[in-house]
Amino acid sequence: MIPALRFATVNAGKGLSTFALAFVILWAFAQWREPHPVVSFHREVVPTDVIPGQQISIRSRVIRSKGGCESVVRRTWAGQDGRAIAVQVIPVPAVSSGLELYTATPRIPVWATTGPLVMRTTVNFRCNTIQRLIGGTELPLHDIVFRVIGGST
Repeated sequence: MIPALRFATVNAGKGLSTFALAFVILWAFAQWREPHPVVSFHREVVPTDVIPGQQISIRSRVIRSKGGCESVVRRTWAGQDGRAIAVQVIPVPAVSSGLELYTATPRIPVWATTGPLVMRTTVNFRCNTIQRLIGGTELPLHDIVFRVIGGST
């Protein structure tokens, strides 16, 4: 028997299983790194001069390229020293693709101090089984700066 042919018949199963394992790993990595489904995002915040405990309005306009993605919105409120003073985690069920208009109405943290207050928002999208198991794709939104008037000093 030709040595190359013998090697191929003896090791065929080993090579196939290595190939299959490599394929599964690459497929899972590609699923995990699937890009977020947001094509366009715009939001307006009213008002930006606030007092502690005040309810604000955040109007958002989102165009999604893909439906069926669950998401988790994480809002972090940071004071003028940069430290987080409050964190909100909001699970959002899957929505369809296309245009979405919605309004969120969070409250300014009651322990906000006079001066600048920054709201940092990230959205973690989970669009497939792999992302639901080990974490999705993060989309950081632009920071919104408020001016707290009449807060504690």
